[in-house]
Amino acid sequence: MYVATFYSFKGGVGRTMALVNVAAALAMRGRRVLVVDFDLEAPGLTTYPIFSQVQAERGLVHYVQEYLQTDTAPDVEEFIAQDVWRCDEGGTISVMASGSQDPQYSLRFSEINWRTLYTERQGYLFFEDLKHQWRDFGKFDYVLIDSRTGHTDIGGICTRQLPDAVVAMFQPTEQNIVGLTKVIRAIRLEGQEPTKKNIDLHFVMSNVQDLDDEDLILKNRIDHAKDSLQCADDFLTLHHYSSLALLDQSVFVLDHPRSRLTTEYKRLVEEVRSKNLEDRDGALAYVRGLLKRRREIEFADLSGSRLAKIADFHQRDGEVLAALAQVYQRLGDRKEAENLLNAAVDSRYETASTFLSRASLRAARGDTKGAAEDIAATVSCEPMTPSALSKAVHLALEYAPNLLPALANLPALSALDQRTSESLAEAFMSSRSALPVAEKLMSKGSVTHNLVLVLIGQGKCAEAMQTIAVNRAIVLQGSDIRDIFNYAMAEWGALGAPAPDMFRRVVELDSNEKGLNYLQCMAIALHVVGDTEAARVRLARARRGCRPHQPREFSAWSYLQVTSEEFLADLAEIERWIAGEPVKPKFIPGGKQLELAVQLERID
Repeated sequence: MYVATFYSFKGGVGRTMALVNVAAALAMRGRRVLVVDFDLEAPGLTTYPIFSQVQAERGLVHYVQEYLQTDTAPDVEEFIAQDVWRCDEGGTISVMASGSQDPQYSLRFSEINWRTLYTERQGYLFFEDLKHQWRDFGKFDYVLIDSRTGHTDIGGICTRQLPDAVVAMFQPTEQNIVGLTKVIRAIRLEGQEPTKKNIDLHFVMSNVQDLDDEDLILKNRIDHAKDSLQCADDFLTLHHYSSLALLDQSVFVLDHPRSRLTTEYKRLVEEVRSKNLEDRDGALAYVRGLLKRRREIEFADLSGSRLAKIADFHQRDGEVLAALAQVYQRLGDRKEAENLLNAAVDSRYETASTFLSRASLRAARGDTKGAAEDIAATVSCEPMTPSALSKAVHLALEYAPNLLPALANLPALSALDQRTSESLAEAFMSSRSALPVAEKLMSKGSVTHNLVLVLIGQGKCAEAMQTIAVNRAIVLQGSDIRDIFNYAMAEWGALGAPAPDMFRRVVELDSNEKGLNYLQCMAIALHVVGDTEAARVRLARARRGCRPHQPREFSAWSYLQVTSEEFLADLAEIERWIAGEPVKPKFIPGGKQLELAVQLERID
């Protein structure tokens, strides 16, 4: 149960109307709502047509009066009109009115000495009991209190003792700001000893004229209000709304759902819900808000009021736990993030995103087997978003390359756009068995350089040659060193031996670049044309530049994206080839190295 008081220092800001609209909007979201009329001097909740059937013979004034007469808290059920409004979504609104507005009401109200109630009649415990009865009797999700304006004893009950949150409504005039500042200061003091009660504050500028602020009058008033109220965030705003429907006290979220005022009320609803950690939608909104606002995450209190409470309130809600895990992961608390993901999976929240997040955490602590299991679990998760598929592919590439073919058969793959397809294709270029998938992804767009690499890697050398040019004469006359080298390698694979004239053209176009793949390619070309010493120099430079655990590099010996260890192994094999050993590039069909690579992949 979440108690929110609607308070304004001065009248005329539409406080009660805002409360009624928020109550209706919450009920339309399936929540059980209790509205309490604590504006005992000028009650007005039951005048709204939505509550026309309420027979408020006994209300809050009667409830307090009976306690003073008997010293026993009455049964709250007798003072609440239950479920007076229902909606199709399952939500309801109940009403605890101020009391019967008969001629005796004013007398009954005036007889209550609120100060004596607290100092001599244990008023604090009395109202704590009232809160417990609200929770136990109605199982209410929200209690919305309409509070009296100004500085009063009743105001303190409504703004400091009873609520979890206060919706502070005001016009940005000096009178409103000065009066409200004192009330807000008192509310914030509740967060100190002895109560340590942190009350959420929602500041709402209301009945604001939507006029040209050429002279910055409104801006200056807003800046002054923010400074006085010590509010860093922007205020919510309810603009002045010119409609005769206001005279009929129309509930705009019901009667005028597309109006601007309804939109503004709904923003207020979402703001209130985002601080109610017991409301699963509110908890999700709060957590997702943290994920969008990096600074707030950095200063989140992990000792844990909010984050720990969310985990406790929703310990069986996988979606909430998985979202909360992202916050802890951003904060660097990987252990708690993994614990939350374990709980999410245990609660049957088995989504690709959940498994992939846990796979990343398991891999980070060295549990590669667990990471592989989670990656495998994503294969049966449908639907998988393009971003999740992309993450799955890259994780599989690192920890479970044998899963790449299975990921390639997922329906999500065919839904990728061209740019994402080409990006993912490079990941599939890391496994020989996954190269057909890379080719499929690349076929979505125009012919690319990478498509040629994929064809050669599969041993489709003649097709690769045709993709580069219709005949070799055109290639020899060209100036693109990449196309000429790839054509030469594809021709080697197709004919079984390297053609010196094609590799000589590569050497002629040498620009002496320093990239590892470039050095490797030039070593191959130089040895084919007979300059073995220069080939060894390029190999040595490539070996020196290859660092452990660096990003994958494309190898022209394997025609795959390979790890640094695999790249060094390819350089060593090229060295043996230069020394005269009968070895061939690994992509050439029938080559012993290709057969060995396939066997190793099967073992993996």
